[in-house]
Amino acid sequence: MSNEHHDIAALDLSRVDGAGPRTWRLSLFSQILLACVAGRPSVEVMGLRLWVLAERLSPGRLPRTKAKMRRQLQSVALEAWEVMQLVPGDTTMEDTHRLLDLLLGAECEPVKLGRRVTLLGYAFERGEMMRAALPSFEVIGELWGLRAENKRSAVCAAMDKLVCGMVERGQLRQGEAAHLSDLWFAKKRAACEAYAAAQIGNHNRAAKTDDASDEMPLSRKLELQAEHAERVRGVPVKAEFARMSPLQLKRHLASLAAAAEARRMASL
Repeated sequence: MSNEHHDIAALDLSRVDGAGPRTWRLSLFSQILLACVAGRPSVEVMGLRLWVLAERLSPGRLPRTKAKMRRQLQSVALEAWEVMQLVPGDTTMEDTHRLLDLLLGAECEPVKLGRRVTLLGYAFERGEMMRAALPSFEVIGELWGLRAENKRSAVCAAMDKLVCGMVERGQLRQGEAAHLSDLWFAKKRAACEAYAAAQIGNHNRAAKTDDASDEMPLSRKLELQAEHAERVRGVPVKAEFARMSPLQLKRHLASLAAAAEARRMASL
């Protein structure tokens, strides 16, 4: 597959060639994302805005809607009329279809479309307006309605899945985005390698910490012991849970909670 097909959306910001096709594709992509997130509405409203814009650019592309959703789409279009004015420029219909393939993915539900908008906007459009609307993964997690204490985890997993899917479908350059470490918000490969090297030899200390070693303050030990007693001794649990140290149990339960949250979001 040629490089042209690997760069459908012209998302490589370092290679914008004057006023040519790449610039028009990138401009339209940015306009759509910014129109969807302007004012930071709910995720559902972002998805409805994307639906309206997709229908304007390519009528009949999305499934037919019922009366209730048509009213929602009309309401969204009226409320955000000013921010939803697009200037496609000289973007060809073929390029417009490619951009919509990228923006819509395989989704046709407003909430899922809205989540996709937040991920694409955070990853590829970092102008002042987008930074104000989506400053962090935590904010995205709040918009998604995540209940987990650490809202970054599910958003990071969704971002990884999104970008890898773009690479698999030829919507992003294989060499540049096969891994998240190539994107602006991810740790660079060199940094990851440096962190890994710095951790060599620290395993013994980490193991002692898991077992509430002598280096841990007494107050923290007592706190962990009380938490462990509340979670394990006061409630019937599996044998493998009972054998865990306080920190091991806490980390295990946190991982279970994150996995459950990811499953819940995938089912919506």
